[in-house]
Amino acid sequence: MKGLNRKISAANGLKLLGERNSGTNFLETLLRDHYDLHLYPNTPIVGGKLIPTAPGGHIPEGIAGKAAREAVGDHLHYVQLPESGGWKHAAPDERFYREFILPRDPAVLILIRHPASWLASMHRNPFHRLVHIPDDFSRFIRQPWLTLPRDGLGPRQYDTIIDMLAAKALAYDRLTIRHENSAVLRYEDLAQDPQSTLATLGLTPRAPFSSDRPAPDARPFIQPRRRWWQLRRSAQPARDYRARAAQAGWNQLADKDRDFVLERLADSPLIQLFPR
Repeated sequence: MKGLNRKISAANGLKLLGERNSGTNFLETLLRDHYDLHLYPNTPIVGGKLIPTAPGGHIPEGIAGKAAREAVGDHLHYVQLPESGGWKHAAPDERFYREFILPRDPAVLILIRHPASWLASMHRNPFHRLVHIPDDFSRFIRQPWLTLPRDGLGPRQYDTIIDMLAAKALAYDRLTIRHENSAVLRYEDLAQDPQSTLATLGLTPRAPFSSDRPAPDARPFIQPRRRWWQLRRSAQPARDYRARAAQAGWNQLADKDRDFVLERLADSPLIQLFPR
């Protein structure tokens, strides 16, 4: 994939992109806490007050409520696209390039996680999905996947979530060719040594920082019993994340699932980033 660990200039701000469950919250926290740069904001998570109500003033429940929330998220993404680049999980499509890249010339940093560990994480935490998630992992990776309009991929339905991931990776690759002030990072490299990994991009922190802080899981909604300040003050989550990142590989998957995923990704730039 083009742009791996390429030096970038954040003089005009930096837009962070990456799929769900790829460590973008971890990277965003590192950049905000330790680097002097303008980080373009992500489209916010849609709360209840913004959800269109059903007749009688009730917020729709179940899949209808989820679809309503995501529809509002789609709208916010396109409204905010010219100012902030919109939803960080969207593919950088032509509209992203025309309305955001051309007028602002920002640095773009794309974070990509190993497909095997990403699929496992998406099975556990299927954020922003419109399909039923089966308990069985093998069924999960083989069922059709419905994208959101703001995914920016064109087709709404893919044969599998793997095909959706491949399409998004191709969009990232095309952007790195078209926009030289862009770079790709592997999440596994970032988790192991964040300061050195970011230094390869030409980014220098205000002062050296410990790899144990901030904690890599900057998502308080995943662990509601632990406050954000508790997550940040704990060194243990950082060690756990580094250990899991170090173990990422194709051997995480059962043989039949690994072969299936590799077949679907045979022509994807992801195989260049994470060779078998």
